[in-house]
Parts: sequence; structure tokens; C-alpha cells
Amino acid sequence: DDLDATHLNRFNSDTSAVHTGATGDTFAVLSRMWRGDLPHLESWLRHYILHLGVQRVYGVVTDPDDLTDLRALILRAGFGDQVKLFSEPINEDSINTAIFDPAQIAETFVLSVDTDEFAVLPVGESLQSFTASEPFADFFRMVWRCAPSDTIGDQFTPRIGILCKNAKPMFRTRRFQEFNTPHVIFCKPPTKLEGEEEGMQMYSLDQHSCRRAQKSLSLIHFWYRGVYDALLRQSAGHTTNDFADRNTGVEVVLDELRNGILPQRLKHLAVGAVCEDLLESTTNSERSKFREVYGNDAAFNLKVFINQTEAIDQLDSLGINEELRIRAIEKYNQFKAAFAKHFEKIVCEPLKFCTLPITPSMSLAKSLTVEGMQNFD
Repeated sequence: DDLDATHLNRFNSDTSAVHTGATGDTFAVLSRMWRGDLPHLESWLRHYILHLGVQRVYGVVTDPDDLTDLRALILRAGFGDQVKLFSEPINEDSINTAIFDPAQIAETFVLSVDTDEFAVLPVGESLQSFTASEPFADFFRMVWRCAPSDTIGDQFTPRIGILCKNAKPMFRTRRFQEFNTPHVIFCKPPTKLEGEEEGMQMYSLDQHSCRRAQKSLSLIHFWYRGVYDALLRQSAGHTTNDFADRNTGVEVVLDELRNGILPQRLKHLAVGAVCEDLLESTTNSERSKFREVYGNDAAFNLKVFINQTEAIDQLDSLGINEELRIRAIEKYNQFKAAFAKHFEKIVCEPLKFCTLPITPSMSLAKSLTVEGMQNFD
């Protein structure tokens, strides 16, 4: 059964929640979920459960009204035994608080990720071999790569993306104390015995009492999984682990589309897609290093797919009908073409700009219009 926050501890004390069967460390995923994830959730679950081999996924459902639809998809996908949902009406930051007791989780490590983030291991590694190589580390950083995709059909086109500023933690459950942000954890202060244990000397405690592993893995953050995903997020207008000013709500989106205005997130997607094309067409040492460590086809092997029927159904339910979807795609293609054509006139150093964190590109995208870019002709 799905759970609310008041019942999770009772579930965790049940012996049926204990998972074994893996040699060495075991793993769980902790993630927020909402109905906007439905078009992409099955492939995300397949990645973590079937490909990486995690034993449990804990889903924090940010709107209790979404529980039924999420549960139905999870059961259809065959992951009812591995996924446990619990709901908590939350605000933007409430995932940072301890809404459950991590000490009750049976798995050795927890990967704190969102449903648009896919952990990638170096060639030849498994999660078990990766953590076994540093048995005294409290957490491993999963370093963000921000990768957009502007696909429209069912076939998602994974991209390598750029190295981003942030990271997420894969933390040792027994050492976890609380989240500071979704990207930073506090650890329990070590006991004297833990501090003296052989092998501990290679680590120093950070400001949050944590021993950070020397190794890290990659976390490909598909911050847009297609045009419809960007449109759906823009329309959400509620907490989805996104900056509030990017989620304007469906009424604003409907008004923009009816008046031929491209919503902000679609502008941002276009800028990111043009940057990705530019970086992929040039020699880039950082991208070459990524391929060397993770394999030439690391992103493409993720096998991300979109349930396009689900995406369309959700947009229809918001009033974004076929006519408005066609209009959005037309405006998107016009904007992207204009930006690609005038990129070097709009930005002084395109290659440098494309390797910056997401925020500058968001600010630039928001200020651009097709008409304004055509003035460069």
C-alpha cells in the first residue's frame, strides 16, 4: 500500500521492507514525484531498478491527488514490490526536512535524485564495486551534467550535456542526519571509534561532519525531456523542485500560446539545444574525458523513452489542445532557428557561454524574442 508520512515509520519497521540479495552494499533511491513525471517515470524506474540494480525506490509524492495515477503506472510497469510511495503536501523546500527516519531504511546507501536525473557509472563499475572501493566514505558526489532534449515524439534523444555546478549525494544511510538542501546533507558526528578505525585517516570531515569519497559518479540531469515536458512544467505552477518563477501556471501559458508568445521554458530549451549542438560539433576536452571514463555511448545507453500518449493526455487535461500544441511547436522552431542563426551576434563567446551554469542561459532566453533576433539580419 502507499503511505502517508505518519505511516512510513510503521512500514519501515516491517521486516518485509528489508531487502537483501545483493553482495555487499545495497541501494535505495529517494525522489520526489508528481503527475508530470508519468510520461517518463517507467524508463527512469527501469534505469535504477533494472540497470543499476537498486533494491528500493522511495517516492515522495508532492501532491496527494497524484498518488492514484502514479501507483497505477508503477504497477503496470511491474515495479510494485520495489517502489513505495508516500505523500506529504509540501512546499518548495520541504524535501529538505526529515519527513521520514532514514535510520529505518534497510539499504546501505541512498541515492537522492529527481526523476529527470540518471546516475551513470564509469565503464566496468557497478554500484557495489564503486562503494566497496571506499568503504569508509559517508557519501559519494553524483556530479550534475545538464542535458536538454527537444524531441517531440516517443523517441527521447539523450545528450551528454555540460558539466554543471551542482551535485547530488549518494549517502551511507546510517551516517545520514538531515538534508541541508536536496544537494547537501549533514552527517551524524562520528564516534571516537569511527574516527580511529583503520582507513579513516584518508578522509577529513567537511563542514557538515561528512567524509566525502574521493571518487564521484556522473548524474545526467535531463532538465527537459522534450518540448512537451517543458510545456508541462511551465504549466504546472506548483512545487516540482523548480524555481517558482519558471512555473507560471496553465492560465498564463494558455494566454501566451493563444497570443503567439513562446513560454519561457521553451525559450530556455531552445537555447540549451543550440548549445548542445554547438558543443557536440566541436572538440571539447571535458566531453572527451567524460566519454573516456563513462564510454562513448554512456548517454545513449540510458534508453530513456517518453509515453507520448500520457504527455498529450496531461496537456489536454490542462486545456493545451492539439491546436495550441502545434502552435507551440511552430513558435519553438522559429525561436530556435533565429537563435542558432544569430548566436554569435547575441553572445560574444558562444562556446564559453555554453559551458556556463544554467542560470545565465535562462536569463538570456527570457529576454529574447524572434522579432528582436531578426533585427540582426
